[in-house]
Order: sequence, then C-alpha cells, then structure tokens
Amino acid sequence: MPLQYWIHECALEILGVDELPLDLRNYLDDIETNAGLVKGSIASRQIVALAIVNYLDRKELMRQIKLLQKDVDRLQGNTGANEGWTDWRIS
Repeated sequence: MPLQYWIHECALEILGVDELPLDLRNYLDDIETNAGLVKGSIASRQIVALAIVNYLDRKELMRQIKLLQKDVDRLQGNTGANEGWTDWRIS
C-alpha cells in the first residue's frame, strides 16, 4: 500500500535509521488501518512523529514493568510462575 510505504519512510527519516523494528511498522500500520476504517489516513508528519513518541514511551514503560516484575519475583523467591511462591510481606 503506497501510503503505508510513506508512513514507514517518514518514520525512517524522523528516527534517522535504515530499518524500522517490526513492532513499530506494525504499530504504524495499525494506526493507518484504524484511520482507514473511517475513510481517513495518516497523511501528516506530525501524526507519525506523535505515534513514534507514543511507541517509544510504551516500549520504555514495558521494559520498566518487566524489570520490576523480575525484582518482585526475586524478592518473592520465584523462579517461575507460582513456583516457590512465598508472601514476602509475612516472611
């Protein structure tokens, strides 16, 4: 689809990279698909830039959540899902 190609090219320029991560391409495609449902389209560099900021913020938050989960698991003595579970509040 030519417009999605433009969206990807715009994102490449904004980020200054040669290739977009697959999850970012999918994210931009999902936004375009949803806009298309109401006969719209991403046709603005500002919208692509905003989508990238949102994507990067979400990626960082997910990274922090994973780190916090590892810390919680470590504090609880978990090595797997519910394996070795102890309530650290009462130990």
